[in-house]
Amino acid sequence: MSAIWDSDVEVTIDEAQQIIREQFPILEPVSIKESGEGWDNKVFVVNESVIFRFPRRKIAVPLIERENRWLPQLKQHLHSNIQISTPIYIGQPSSKFPYPFTGYPLIKGVSTNEREISVKDRGAIVEDIALFLKALHQIPSSHFHGIIGDEIGRLDVHAKKLEVIQRLEWMEANEVIDSRKPFLAIIQLAINTSVTARNTLVHGDFYFRNFLICNNLRLAGVIDFGDMHLGHRAVDLAVAYTFVPSYMRESFFSIYGEIDKETESLAMFRGLHVMCYLLFYGMDKQDEGIIREAKVGLANLISNH
Repeated sequence: MSAIWDSDVEVTIDEAQQIIREQFPILEPVSIKESGEGWDNKVFVVNESVIFRFPRRKIAVPLIERENRWLPQLKQHLHSNIQISTPIYIGQPSSKFPYPFTGYPLIKGVSTNEREISVKDRGAIVEDIALFLKALHQIPSSHFHGIIGDEIGRLDVHAKKLEVIQRLEWMEANEVIDSRKPFLAIIQLAINTSVTARNTLVHGDFYFRNFLICNNLRLAGVIDFGDMHLGHRAVDLAVAYTFVPSYMRESFFSIYGEIDKETESLAMFRGLHVMCYLLFYGMDKQDEGIIREAKVGLANLISNH
């Protein structure tokens, strides 16, 4: 049975090299190496200075087109020392590859699934994440007139609860978690929360694979803005309950600012939903780093309950 993250098109390293050479001769001679893949894109490093992302699925095409349109504008408004993956090479569909693709300046850093970072060493990263999200969420939405809202119901608890519960039941039965009860409490709290319309500019997919860490354990940059939209900041603030240990949350919110109970309960449910998905994705891909970080995220969610 296929999974939702399976690709519908593949590009080999030789094919990617040829496509890049043809469309961007300024990059000659093209040296290339594969850097991995996510749900939506296959990634290559070119000339040790540019990251190229090729969509693996047709559904990912609007996401990369959204980045191409909005990230240059975001860079103008986001006055932060944190780098973002701003497009500099816009690739076009061709007979060799059916989808648009994009090249970005290489941000030097790794995600925490690639480099294990202990809970106690996350303090400086947590502060940087709080500063980044504060800056992002304070950008007036009027500067991004025309950007979409949340069209896929990221915080639709009623639509997602059964799937999450089934995954929790499997994890409990297979001793991945001790008990599903504290997680069910998170779901119930979110079910009882009424969702009010929000109009905040959010990253939309802000979790451990989409922010990069320097050697000095500071935040180097943020990538993969394809889910950027105007919506509820709880979508991004899930990171405060998954990546951030419970005893660091006071520090996080002292920097970011206070949030209401609605945002808190929805952020926790969003974090639970994403970590459950990532755990199963990591198992399917046999990626121990993703499995580890998903388990850390689940543990952090209930560490103060």
